[in-house]
Amino acid sequence: MDEVRWRLPVRPDDSLQVHAKVISARVSETKPDRGVVSMWYQVLNQNAQDVAHYTTLQILRRRTATNM
Repeated sequence: MDEVRWRLPVRPDDSLQVHAKVISARVSETKPDRGVVSMWYQVLNQNAQDVAHYTTLQILRRRTATNM
């Protein structure tokens, strides 16, 4: 996780929603069966207030054309 920002406190009875957006995606240079994906996440409370957001870098297995 990178650029983690807690904007508002979260309470035990809060309902949270998480929205994700792909920032970038590319094939791994050393392992072509894997992809490197940068994601941005936003966490909202029940009042649609931005309580947190952060970015991640994930290494994921790529699908082949036969199993798409």
